[in-house]
Amino acid sequence: MDSGKTLKSNQIGLWHDIFQSFSHVAPAAEVAILITGTALVAEGSTPLIFVLAPIIVLLWLNTNYQFSGKISSSGGYSAFSRAGLGKTAGDLTGWLFFFNEFLTYTGFALLSFAAFVFLISPKISSITYIWIPIMLVPLIFTTIFVYRGVRISLNYAVYTGIIETLVLTIGAIIIIIKVGTGNTFTVFSAEPVNNDFSIIGLGLLFGLYSYGGSGSVIALGEESKEPKKLIGKSILYGWVIVVVPLVLNAYALTVGWGLNNISSFGSSPDPGLIEYFTFLGPYGGVAFCYYRVE
Repeated sequence: MDSGKTLKSNQIGLWHDIFQSFSHVAPAAEVAILITGTALVAEGSTPLIFVLAPIIVLLWLNTNYQFSGKISSSGGYSAFSRAGLGKTAGDLTGWLFFFNEFLTYTGFALLSFAAFVFLISPKISSITYIWIPIMLVPLIFTTIFVYRGVRISLNYAVYTGIIETLVLTIGAIIIIIKVGTGNTFTVFSAEPVNNDFSIIGLGLLFGLYSYGGSGSVIALGEESKEPKKLIGKSILYGWVIVVVPLVLNAYALTVGWGLNNISSFGSSPDPGLIEYFTFLGPYGGVAFCYYRVE
């Protein structure tokens, strides 16, 4: 086979693998947008959802973890399906994975960027077809990095991902401290929804999606160093790095908004942005904005 048409091996290491998954979850965007879907249903029990959801996600990730120790391929889920169920199932999974990557994740990124631009300048929506150049900004930016190579694009993911984790973690802690007597552990129970566990179950449908993308690192099987060893580790380490800021922010934003007003949290256009500006001031708000659209 022509070496010029094959993926380069040993290009990336453990940290690259970890933040490949991290970038697919995009915690800042989850805090900004997807948390509202969960909050519309679970309201004051939203932090409970963000604790239960990642535990369930571990059951999904176990499949990725087990298979990654046996199969190293750029095919990701397609390669797993092919190995277990045959070529037809593998091909079908490959197409599903393709559409998921290029439609779902791309669409989510564009939605996050568009929502950010709209909040900064709501009047911009009155300009006909303005969405086209707005859409091209994140597309061109990310395409340039990917085109230059997997190592360069994932170096960027590592650097920005570490800072994003720090911004979200420190930001949540500051909000929690400033809330003071408004802090309560009841949000980690079903009490805010009158112990109606059907609501908790429905909220989990939204909460689980907030952790989607955690296992995407399996597609780096051909470019990663020691893939059968490192990819499994990156799945577990990446899960931890994602869970900590998401749980902290689910709690901080819930108590920061106030349980008495929580019904309006889910219908807010961007409660994360509002609270970061409110509790952290312009610098904290701008930092959150940057990593939310990054």
